[in-house]
Amino acid sequence: MVLFNNLDFSNDVIYYIYLVLFIINTILIIVINVFYFHQYFYAITSLFLKSKTYPEAKKNHKYGIIIAARDEENQIPQLIDSLNKQNYPRELYQIFLIADNCTDKTADTGRKLGLKVYERFNKTEIGKSYALDYAINLIFKDPQYDDLEAFFVFDADNLVPANFLYEMNKVFDAGYKVSTSMRNSKNFDSSWVAGGQGISFLREALMIHHSRSAFNIGTYISGTGFYVSRDVLQKYGGWPFHTLIEDIEFSLQCALDKIKITYNENAEFFDEQPVTLKASFNQRLRWCRGTVECFKKYDFKLLVNSFKKRSLLMFELFCHINIIPVLYFFYSFFYLIVNAIFYAAGWMSSKVFFNFVVAAFVGMFIFVYLIIFIMGMICMIRYRKHVHVSAGKKIFYVIMFPIFMACYIPIYAVALFKKVKWKKIPHDDTRDITQV
Repeated sequence: MVLFNNLDFSNDVIYYIYLVLFIINTILIIVINVFYFHQYFYAITSLFLKSKTYPEAKKNHKYGIIIAARDEENQIPQLIDSLNKQNYPRELYQIFLIADNCTDKTADTGRKLGLKVYERFNKTEIGKSYALDYAINLIFKDPQYDDLEAFFVFDADNLVPANFLYEMNKVFDAGYKVSTSMRNSKNFDSSWVAGGQGISFLREALMIHHSRSAFNIGTYISGTGFYVSRDVLQKYGGWPFHTLIEDIEFSLQCALDKIKITYNENAEFFDEQPVTLKASFNQRLRWCRGTVECFKKYDFKLLVNSFKKRSLLMFELFCHINIIPVLYFFYSFFYLIVNAIFYAAGWMSSKVFFNFVVAAFVGMFIFVYLIIFIMGMICMIRYRKHVHVSAGKKIFYVIMFPIFMACYIPIYAVALFKKVKWKKIPHDDTRDITQV
């Protein structure tokens, strides 16, 4: 109430304008903390929860592995080499390559490596989701692949350690229709941008997938490194999820259909991260725009069903694609500007403006920085043996992690209003699994 006592409310219009803005700001703060309390809770409990384990499989199941690639002839050999070295019977998995709108020798490279190659040329339906849908439906039409029980999805820049299929087979044998794995980064040492992205995936692994798995809640798939059972894909008629974040869209539909997605931390794979801020901006712009698309398509369904079906997962996924936190950041700047106008007009004392308004905003940003820094530090400590860079770089990346995450604010600002098209992200790292 100090603010109100130091404002000139002789003008009723000014009073009501300020009162409305103040109430909106307070409501948004409360809503955001309610929406994201579970993330604070998971961040703390993840330090004490043990990873979920799965019993030894009673049967070795037969899988298809689908790789969607576009002009990635230089990355394919390293991925296939890692897949061929799996600690799992080679005759029990078939590798498919979908060369999507390629202008290089990706398809030829795949054939030379003994893969089943599908080529797709479509300039109107662009993106991995269309390539996956195309490949899956071709596989389903071919009777020689009728015995494949589930399908893994990888990108050409991925690398897969030898125990991956062995570990994921435990999950499938335990009866789970969809499961994801631990996503690590093969080029942590490339730049602070790649390091920041790498930490963000470690945070996702520890503070979301790990915690949800321990509480047996279910989670979502992210990027690649996941499998989907044949009957689930047949239920959906392939892969008809074509927002810019098709992985999250699929996860939302699974939640609505009560298909639990589980997580296996003992199955790890490596992903290449963008090295430059520009490349990272383009990638995250696609993700943010995809979130907006999913928000429009699924948010109301998830909110309603989270209460009707008493589903904690649906509520958390509703929060995951909700854009209210982004809107709050923009509103915060607007609120600061209005306060500055009130101060300039003489309706607010300099003492109140600087000691309460400015100090509050500076304090908020310091608080947010520290929260993100602490999360990054916890993840780096927890997974320090998985991050193969020097101790100095680990510390530097953690310090820069809040800045990396802050870049989402201008990216979301663009994503809210701009129609975003799929853009290829450069993948130039040709290290093999032994080097990672």
